[in-house]
Amino acid sequence: MVRSRITSFTTRNQTGGNALLHWDTHAFKYYLVNQAAQGIALAQEYWPSKILLTSYWSKQFKQLLSKSAKQDVETGKILITDIDQENMLIHSRCLVGEKNMIRFATHFINHGPTRKQCLIGTIHTHPGGTAFSPQDILLLLHAPWALINIILLPNNTLLLIARTQKTPKLATDREQHRTSLLNDYGKYYFKHTDNMFASTLLANMLIAKRFDLVVYRGTITPNDVILQKQALKKKS
Repeated sequence: MVRSRITSFTTRNQTGGNALLHWDTHAFKYYLVNQAAQGIALAQEYWPSKILLTSYWSKQFKQLLSKSAKQDVETGKILITDIDQENMLIHSRCLVGEKNMIRFATHFINHGPTRKQCLIGTIHTHPGGTAFSPQDILLLLHAPWALINIILLPNNTLLLIARTQKTPKLATDREQHRTSLLNDYGKYYFKHTDNMFASTLLANMLIAKRFDLVVYRGTITPNDVILQKQALKKKS
């Protein structure tokens, strides 16, 4: 049911097939709000090949990156949906963390949703230029409300990782999964010592394959953000 509602906002393959070419900003927001309300994740094959976000999102991302660079800390925002207003996606004010960490749990208490709202995910910067950390992915796998996680890098690269229909809900054994993820990172973290982004991104892609996550990569420009779906690596 969710799938049929979402596809109406997408461009279909010109050959007549069912492959989805892209979501615009409206479709992106619509999907997240409906998934939050219904708790039904979209299957991997129905995530579009491209997500197009408007200049409004570019401005939000640029502001977070600017503040992060000036203070040399991670900055972020919490994505929240208003359950009383269909297709309404809002976010918290800018949250400030530490050099290599931002504690969203602390901010939820003071800046989290009201009773008529629910959490969707998080956005935060990585001043060091690395891809998702094990802690970032653990949040997505273990927090029952987490649908997506977005990170912003100093070179204006954006990465988005999200749950799919087959992503397991790991409500228990957090420490066991943390150890497993750290081991996965250990295999690849130093593979490209001259390029830590490439090294951590490789670990991200292999972990995404194992947990059926979907990964997008894009560039933030003043006019828009175009996110391309990334092909997942085979399990090694």
